[in-house]
Amino acid sequence: MSGFVTRTDAGVEGASRLRGGLRTMFSGISGNPTGFHAALRETFAGVVAASVTIPLCVGAGVLAYGPLGPGWVARGAVAGLVCAVVGGIFSAIFRHSSFVVTFPTTPICVIQGTVLASVVAALSADPSRALGVVSLCVVCVGLWQVLFALSGLSRVIRFVPHPVMAGFVSGVAVLIAWHQVPSLLGVPHLVGAFSNSFLPHPTVTIFGAALLAGILVLGQFAPRVPNLLLGLVVGTGVFHLLAALPIGADLGPTIGAIPGGALSAWPLLRWSAVTSVLGNGDLLRTLLVGSLTLALVGTLDIFF
Repeated sequence: MSGFVTRTDAGVEGASRLRGGLRTMFSGISGNPTGFHAALRETFAGVVAASVTIPLCVGAGVLAYGPLGPGWVARGAVAGLVCAVVGGIFSAIFRHSSFVVTFPTTPICVIQGTVLASVVAALSADPSRALGVVSLCVVCVGLWQVLFALSGLSRVIRFVPHPVMAGFVSGVAVLIAWHQVPSLLGVPHLVGAFSNSFLPHPTVTIFGAALLAGILVLGQFAPRVPNLLLGLVVGTGVFHLLAALPIGADLGPTIGAIPGGALSAWPLLRWSAVTSVLGNGDLLRTLLVGSLTLALVGTLDIFF
């Protein structure tokens, strides 16, 4: 599913509630005036849920595809959206609860990006083959989680202390923030970034810091406002507005166009990926350890 592992979250209501609302609407056409209003309410809830998750999906896709280089950033953004759409459809069809939404999460995508980096190194920097192997890794994650359920290990995971999980999530957050520092400074990496000046690209840094501050302030004082989506939309609009003005503002590059259409971002599981893994001991070890780690983190995410 777009090469991503998804999780179940009870805090957001999405496609399954929308389907229930539409069912209520159609049943209310024959004389129940509240059916239409209920459908509108549920549709609005779905729109709000989508508004909250869209920036998360885009960011998660960029993180997961990061090891492939800047040329794959746009594909990663679309892959994150595809993951949320396909996961939402299947969870709505096969759900056991009315409060199930699947979408890529940041900790899982960071781990998946690490797995992808190891796979790329093992395959001599071949992105297409690496994405095929990562798709196989996602299949293995599902098999691990089925094994957890059948063996009863999922019940044991409930005994993981909250401080341990909090420390893990905090560590992932710090790691993500640290990896975004070069982008905020407008440089490819931190090595030698401050050799000539304190801020290599001050306009990029000021623009990014102002947007970050605005998102944090909105989240603190206007919690009902989708601050992530608003920051993404307003930031993009201001970026292109400043770029169009004849002031020569250096705000950095854009994600860029997606070559070959949106579905080109969808990694496919091919038999060549299986043969590559079976013929490479280091790659097989990376696949097993990475899929097991993703399965454990995904299972912990459900409980915490």
